[in-house]
Amino acid sequence: MKSLYVFILGLALTLNFAVASETEKKTADATMCSAENDAHCNDKLHTTEAHAKKGKNKDWTEKRLEQVAAVLPQPVQDKSKTDKPSMVKLTSPKFLSTISGTDVKLEWTPSDNVKVYHIQVSKDAGFNNRSLYVLNNNAVVETSFEVKNLEPNTKYFWRVAAYNGELKPGYTKSLFASSVFTTK
Repeated sequence: MKSLYVFILGLALTLNFAVASETEKKTADATMCSAENDAHCNDKLHTTEAHAKKGKNKDWTEKRLEQVAAVLPQPVQDKSKTDKPSMVKLTSPKFLSTISGTDVKLEWTPSDNVKVYHIQVSKDAGFNNRSLYVLNNNAVVETSFEVKNLEPNTKYFWRVAAYNGELKPGYTKSLFASSVFTTK
């Protein structure tokens, strides 16, 4: 659809330019001095004025843009892009830290434009194998969450994304911030 707009815009500009060029040429030909048609052609003031009329429409680009805007709908900036939640920063446990015990409190910084947080904890670094998930909660309101009964001597990967609950495609969820810790 966008390529159709570009094609139509190009066609409209080409036609307008051709019409404008022909009109300007006729105007310039009528106002330019010629030895056969104008006895005053040697008059320096007359020659300067006649030649100045040829280039009088130097703002043709703005005029053409107004004409194109009247014919084709112009793109409107999507205000919903500002509603995308900002990415969180994971604060605790630190990256590659070792945790004593089988319980851990996950903490992160608050995000702008957020309603809930989506938290995932897995033994799989790529979060591809759902059977290795320890936690998959997408309704956490606070900026911390406690995970209990983890296995000792195990590496856990965790990530958090902010979610604003709006139904605007592409702007509802931030990217995941990821980290890893090991239990003793």
